[in-house]
Amino acid sequence: MARAERDRTADNPAFRATLAQLDTSARQLTETQRWHLRYLHAWQQDFSGDIAGAQRALREIIAKAPDPLIRFRARTTLLNTLALTRHYENAYRELDLLMREMPQVRDVTARFQALGEAAQLMTAAGQYDLSIRYVDQMLAQLPPGEGACRARVHSEHARFRRGGLDASDPGLAEVIRLCGAEGQPLFANYLRGDVAAMLIAEGDAAGAIALLREHLPEVERSGYRRQMAQFKALLAQALLARQQWAAARDSALEAVTDGRGDGISEPLAIAYRVLYAVAHEAGDDASALAWYQKYSEAERAHLDDASAQAQAYQGVHLRLAERRREAEALASRNRILQLQQSLDRKAMQAGGLLIALLLTLLASVAFLAVRLKRSQRRFMKLARHDGLTGIFNRQHFVERAQAILAAAAATHEPACLIVFDLDHFKQINDAHGHLVGDRVLRRTVDVCARQLRTGDIFGRLGGEEFAMLLPGSCVEDIVVRAEALRVAIASAGGDRDLRDVRVSASLGVAGTRDAGHDLRQLMADADDAMYRAKRAGRNRVVVARPVCDEPESA
Repeated sequence: MARAERDRTADNPAFRATLAQLDTSARQLTETQRWHLRYLHAWQQDFSGDIAGAQRALREIIAKAPDPLIRFRARTTLLNTLALTRHYENAYRELDLLMREMPQVRDVTARFQALGEAAQLMTAAGQYDLSIRYVDQMLAQLPPGEGACRARVHSEHARFRRGGLDASDPGLAEVIRLCGAEGQPLFANYLRGDVAAMLIAEGDAAGAIALLREHLPEVERSGYRRQMAQFKALLAQALLARQQWAAARDSALEAVTDGRGDGISEPLAIAYRVLYAVAHEAGDDASALAWYQKYSEAERAHLDDASAQAQAYQGVHLRLAERRREAEALASRNRILQLQQSLDRKAMQAGGLLIALLLTLLASVAFLAVRLKRSQRRFMKLARHDGLTGIFNRQHFVERAQAILAAAAATHEPACLIVFDLDHFKQINDAHGHLVGDRVLRRTVDVCARQLRTGDIFGRLGGEEFAMLLPGSCVEDIVVRAEALRVAIASAGGDRDLRDVRVSASLGVAGTRDAGHDLRQLMADADDAMYRAKRAGRNRVVVARPVCDEPESA
């Protein structure tokens, strides 16, 4: 049993062999050990992609296992499967149950596992600070024989998703080395996938290809299909950037095969987009159209999924907070009634004390209500706004943009989308440090905010990429505003420390006249135009599907 627990993530083939050995001697195990073995089999079903089978087994363990520790561990793994199958409200409710049971759990390994699942779930919901807070709890009490690798991988992944990291960040390399030293290749490769994605975004496709190819055999040996799909999709994307068409197509097809069980995952959207680009390059219009439709469906599902995670977290969190507030208020009212009954027996001699205590308790109830309201407002702001710049985060931008476009479609009003990316931002971080890079991002947001009009929305999509949705305007009008925005970014001043930092942006513009009122199509068109602006030399505006003979760039 101990060897199986040790090998679960460090050497999954050895773990499967150990399970087979345990199965042959199951009759010699105690009842608790047999339930433990059933739990390990359920965990392996989750790992290998049989999510439905894992959920059935885990629910039976939670309902019937006599050992509360095994039930707790089964609930922890069930939480993971619920998140993977997009049952987010159920996942957050299970998380609330886990956190309430945590003080009674003395097994530090089980606590460590539960906190790890909580950290991953918070990252998926965009609650990066909460995720890192859970990681801090993991590091504060490591189980015997457990290093810091797994916990620190969760914090580095949260930092990657929050944006502002680059592939050369020393913290990433340090944690990858740490995981290698601790014999945890699965977690090291988890971060290598993030590094590869950053290398591709920074234009170093060759570096991403070398990294992914070096470690792909190790990932395939693990049998972890979600990681296999991620590596192959990123490899296909990097090969496409190097115009290695056949190799990109083969890798993308393998990613689709590995990722089909995770139907709306990000790797699947990447793979479909690569297949569309390869078919388009080859002049195979029928295949290109078929792949683009699959890409559009997967990308839309991925964006909707990100929004659903954030909304589910907000909904469950607020409902649980409301229930706790109601329970506190009810408890306060009960205390008041009990006090009244007690003091009534003492009649007038305690009249003054009764009034004072009643007023004190009523004030406490009012204070609790006010504090909860403030907490709710603070939470809503954190859930909707980017922590660094203060503008909408990706999830809330997508949610607001979809609502605005739906209203515009109903009244046949036009709208335009501008997507832009700061040029050579990695070089700014390398030359001046991440603190200066963060100040550049905030300065850029301040400059852009001054260009907004009533009704426009502005959000950070991630890293140094931003988007503006401008309702009520056609492309011809927005090109002029986009050019003014480009000039404002390039000519922005700053304090003494930023005077030598030169910033420019590449902007892509798309409108509903050509793309319709579908946000995913607008984003795809604007994103494509932005990359054409970068290929044309950067610091310019390019219009998707221009309708006039006027130049695309300004």
